Amino acid sequence: MKARALNPYDVRVGQVWKSCDKREEGRGGDKEGRRLLVERIEGGYAVCARFGLQEARRWRIRLDRFREISTGYRLIR
Repeated sequence: MKARALNPYDVRVGQVWKSCDKREEGRGGDKEGRRLLVERIEGGYAVCARFGLQEARRWRIRLDRFREISTGYRLIR
């Protein structure tokens, strides 16, 4: 599979993405909603951690979800 097909929205390590899901707003003590820091790319997934928080939990999120739709993510930095 080509690299562009695996990563259609050019997600990169070090970027910060915010959840567009309205259900995420105000959860977990974050008034802004869930913000994720991309730590690494593994195949068709981004391994992310909560931005600004020191917690051990990591999420594997499909790279095709990193787009600005109701259940996707928006690039903030």
